[in-house]
Amino acid sequence: MNTDPSLIEATIRDLLVVRKSLEHRRHKLTAQLDQLDARIASWQRQLHADDRKQEEETGGKRQRRSKTECRRLVEAVFEKPTAASGMSIRQVANESGLPWTTTRSVLRRLSTVEERDGLWRKKVPGSRTKMALEPHAVDTGK
Repeated sequence: MNTDPSLIEATIRDLLVVRKSLEHRRHKLTAQLDQLDARIASWQRQLHADDRKQEEETGGKRQRRSKTECRRLVEAVFEKPTAASGMSIRQVANESGLPWTTTRSVLRRLSTVEERDGLWRKKVPGSRTKMALEPHAVDTGK
């Protein structure tokens, strides 16, 4: 296979230019991610400070959320595009701000989501669930 060395050198130069451009973009993205992480940490600190303040005001007792409020918080997580690929209970809990046990309980009661392969996803209308696939006992009346 005879290839012109000047063509190979030109291709290498082009690839190096593209690589340098990608490295520059990666550097910019890393800087943006670092800024976002700092903002997230700041908001989380504020949220935890507000929680501590509320605990002090209520004598250390946490306010219990209603079942409806918990359901709404979990359902809101599944409206986000990031939930389409499926989420673990821990991910849903982190996104909703609910304790893991509460999140698990809500997920089990929700009819709009289903668990597949350990991940929870919004049900697709018309999809068949495990129960629909299981054979049902038929009462023959005998």
